[in-house]
Amino acid sequence: MYASKHICFISPSIASTNLGDLIIRRACYLELESLFEDYQIIEISSQDKIGSWSRNLLKTSQYNILLGTNLLSSNLFRYRQLRWNLVDFLHKYELILMGVGWWQYQATPGPINSFLWRKTLSHKFIHSVRDEFTLNQLKAIGLENTLNTACPSMWSLPDNSANIVNSSFDYSILTLTDYNRSPSCDLNIIKHALTLSKKIAFFPQAPTDLSYFLSLTASNNISNSNFLILKPNLQTFSEFISANNCFYIGTRLHAAIFCIEHSLPAILISIDNRMRELASDTKMLFIERDQYALNLPDVLPSFLSPEIDNLAIRSWKSQFDIC
Repeated sequence: MYASKHICFISPSIASTNLGDLIIRRACYLELESLFEDYQIIEISSQDKIGSWSRNLLKTSQYNILLGTNLLSSNLFRYRQLRWNLVDFLHKYELILMGVGWWQYQATPGPINSFLWRKTLSHKFIHSVRDEFTLNQLKAIGLENTLNTACPSMWSLPDNSANIVNSSFDYSILTLTDYNRSPSCDLNIIKHALTLSKKIAFFPQAPTDLSYFLSLTASNNISNSNFLILKPNLQTFSEFISANNCFYIGTRLHAAIFCIEHSLPAILISIDNRMRELASDTKMLFIERDQYALNLPDVLPSFLSPEIDNLAIRSWKSQFDIC
């Protein structure tokens, strides 16, 4: 069996089409690389099945840390974002959660699913979860060793509370979510973005987001002179938002966090439990998409500085015995 001084990161960014997973992975590395600088870090995918070599790496690893994403679920037979074979849930890998969330609002897992998660997740180490709903779900199945730390992508966000919002913007950085559509509501977001900025800069966090945006603009006669399409690349995205007078507006959680990291004012629009729970826990302003059109006069970008439980984060980090 292979043995070395290594740590396994189970990463959502391998084989992922969602740049939000890359934002999560990037943030986790910033938090952990210095903590584990004496170890070799080996990445294993959460998005695909694993083979015998990955199993050996997990069995011989000092720590197996599952990097934050919304992969916990109450029914692993219907929805399994940790896409390993079910038999792999029975191995003693002692997975440690880092800012992981629940897929959607679901009932507490039944006996079989609870058993599988208890076999997969460590009872020895403390887990870090993204929000209070996830914390309560895990405690309900017997995993009391859990702290709400918010998402790792938020742990090092700057304090933007003293910044002053511009009176006008050249660009609104817009995102939409293809798999959770509401054409009438999403069209309201596009139109409102154009009242707040000269142009829209659309960021496709996932490939199908772009086709959805283009279908909305084409079917509603919105001229392509009113928008530009940003490249689906975090480096060029960072360069664009750093070089331009812009704000963020949209439904994609991690594009929003990336923009807040770059000290942009933002309008957060919730379409599911992820934005709703995370923003509520950290006291960030947000609006529900189905309420958006009813509140347009009051929906303006603002600088957001989430309230993070740094004590919980330090407690989670301090459990690792680094020699």
